[in-house]
Amino acid sequence: MTHKRNTEAVVERARQKSIDATKKVETAITGLLKAKESISVAKVAEHSGVSRQWIYKNEPILGRIKRLIEQQAGTPRTLPKRSQSRSEASKDSIIEVLKSRIKALEDENRTLKLQLEAVYGQLYDK
Repeated sequence: MTHKRNTEAVVERARQKSIDATKKVETAITGLLKAKESISVAKVAEHSGVSRQWIYKNEPILGRIKRLIEQQAGTPRTLPKRSQSRSEASKDSIIEVLKSRIKALEDENRTLKLQLEAVYGQLYDK
């Protein structure tokens, strides 16, 4: 006889804890902005009392913190563009390595086929 487990209370408690943590983080962010302090995940975690791990797992909060960091820096963080010639050279070297790997595998495949034919021949002769 199996009983259906009642997990509603546990789920509701987890949801409420998440809501409480979100409120704490929002209050911490507001306080940091009013104090004109720089925003960072570590500072928000310290001021709110939630873990940095929780902030990193909560994408909307993390996104807001990152946007605030960019606003405070004055310029959005973007990846630097690589030069096209460097990229082409890199592609060429990768292609060469892959071609040599293919050739080595084809040679190995050919050798194994010959060995397999020889073994089949020996089995057929028996």
